[in-house]
Amino acid sequence: MNESETGTKRYLGTVIHDGFACGKALPIASGFPTVSETRSDFPDREINRLKQALDQAISDLDQTLHGLDPGSESHAIFSSHLVMLKDKVLLGDARRSIQADHITADYAWISVLKAYYERWKQAAKGSSMEQRSSDIIDIANRVYRILIGSFEHDYTQEGILVTEELSASDALSLDPVFVKGVVSEKGNETSHSAILIRSKGIPVIFGIRDICDTVDTETWIAINGESGEVFVGYDADIESSIHEKKVLYDEQLKYYASQVDSIPLYMDVPVHLLANVSGVDQIHDAIRHGAQGVGLFRTEFLFLNRFQAPSEEEQFISYRDAIVALQGKKLVIRTADFGGDKPISYLQWENERNPFLGKRGIRYSLAEASLLRTQMRALLRASSFGEVAVMFPMIATLDEVVELKERLQLYLTELKEEGFTCGELSIGVMIEVPSAALHISELLHEVDFVSIGTNDLIQYVMAADRTLDTLSELTSSFQPAVLKLIAQIIQAAKDQGKGVAICGEMAGDVRFTALLLAFGLREFSMSADRIPRVKEKIASLADRDPQSLLRSFTGCRTAAEVKILLDQ
Repeated sequence: MNESETGTKRYLGTVIHDGFACGKALPIASGFPTVSETRSDFPDREINRLKQALDQAISDLDQTLHGLDPGSESHAIFSSHLVMLKDKVLLGDARRSIQADHITADYAWISVLKAYYERWKQAAKGSSMEQRSSDIIDIANRVYRILIGSFEHDYTQEGILVTEELSASDALSLDPVFVKGVVSEKGNETSHSAILIRSKGIPVIFGIRDICDTVDTETWIAINGESGEVFVGYDADIESSIHEKKVLYDEQLKYYASQVDSIPLYMDVPVHLLANVSGVDQIHDAIRHGAQGVGLFRTEFLFLNRFQAPSEEEQFISYRDAIVALQGKKLVIRTADFGGDKPISYLQWENERNPFLGKRGIRYSLAEASLLRTQMRALLRASSFGEVAVMFPMIATLDEVVELKERLQLYLTELKEEGFTCGELSIGVMIEVPSAALHISELLHEVDFVSIGTNDLIQYVMAADRTLDTLSELTSSFQPAVLKLIAQIIQAAKDQGKGVAICGEMAGDVRFTALLLAFGLREFSMSADRIPRVKEKIASLADRDPQSLLRSFTGCRTAAEVKILLDQ
């Protein structure tokens, strides 16, 4: 945090959604509410109050879920909230506390949820599941508001919402007509609130520590969603700058909208920009951003936050709807990437000391034959509705690919014998493990295409956990070793005439666009909102000499040198 001569404080955080805004702060409380211990001589009445509040909260969530696509991340998030609200252990603990201690329902409920929250944080410490502890606070507040007769936050004044941690419920319910931007002390790009708020189209910055202590309803705030800067305290020059940037940003959005149907060319060759999605509802949004298809359809959200695995019919409907929604555009469906930081509550998991190096991805699917069979049968049935590809994650050996192809053929035979009609199914693998990258030529002989998952590839090549801030230099996408390996994979695919794409975060980072194109990449898959900027970047490279860039890159010895080169 820096302070200017005018007294304006400057903070730097993580951009969740870009854009520009300024205005007065709209502070909202977060975390567990402060509830004084209050006694009650009528425990039965308090238990009934709590039961009625829970029933109302469940009913409200049912209504919310009814309006969301069943295959979407939004649906999965609030389905998990519903599962927690229906947990009989929570109600039982609160009931016993009311009866034994003669306390009110609201105090008992918050006390029980706080204890549950602490147990979750401890059990999930060090994994991305720890981030989901905020969901416990969310449901605690949902029931508490009903108990005390309060309502969700009422956004009826324009301004910048400021909070310690934005809840999923607040992210879904806020009205962008009034809330012009959001600043939060906690949260990151993968938190539930981040997933939900991106669709609001407003600038959002997370990770601004201690900002809540410095603002009230009279505090002026400005957000620069390009640089990640947040300014607290009025400054006329900053206001003027933010306003100018917003005008240009809005014009840019209009231009992007006019270019939705255009296909970018690089050296007179089409470049295919695809989207990473987690549900059918995101497909429509991706097409609006100019996606030429879906390069990564994550299927884990069909399995998360429920009591049992989705049936073959459920999965078939989701995959079929995705094919229909794309209307002939490309669709690559990745099989469920279980394990690592995505364990499934209703499945059996070994207690692994390092789950990122354990039975995750395709290793789990091969070990659990019934889960793989159900998913593959659903995919094969859906293939009769249009062209679709299947992609297997975490491939490490050629043996895994051969076994998967054999099983796929077995499931296809089963379906045909049962009278089902199936279409063509292209087969691909994700290159995330160094052994797969080093064995790329042999793998390409067995598949139709490969997709480079740069997020995991970086951490495995560099032997550094990408979730640890202390190792951010090692997990930087600028590491020469990683980039050179990516170049080798792309070249190997070109040599064999096979498709190759990148579906990790690097695909949507315009700093790498020129270099990846110079490597020979012609297919990128990314978050839909990044497509217009990558498209614009490609258009700006028409006169750029790729050989000159490659020669300069070859001379880079460190990540810092690569960064200097690509920032030019």
